[in-house]
Amino acid sequence: MSDIIRVNFRKKWSAPVRLRRGIWVREEVHGPADALLVLTDWPREKGTLHKAAVRVCRESLTGKVPPADARGLFVACCMDSGLLASMTEYERLGI
Repeated sequence: MSDIIRVNFRKKWSAPVRLRRGIWVREEVHGPADALLVLTDWPREKGTLHKAAVRVCRESLTGKVPPADARGLFVACCMDSGLLASMTEYERLGI
């Protein structure tokens, strides 16, 4: 076993993704490692977008995918599930 996979759990996004979990619970996700924690404890149905977001966040931690790509897919997954808290996320995506 000579292959070592380097993982950078400290990668951060340029801006956090703000989530709404219930009426009073707000959460900020700052990078792909945080996103994987949220995706692991996903409160909604785990569909195609969810599986893709998990894969891309993992690949981002190993440097295969830019963090911005992981963020974009994570935001899309949160939007699809109604967990995105901030309207600025919608505006940033041009929706």
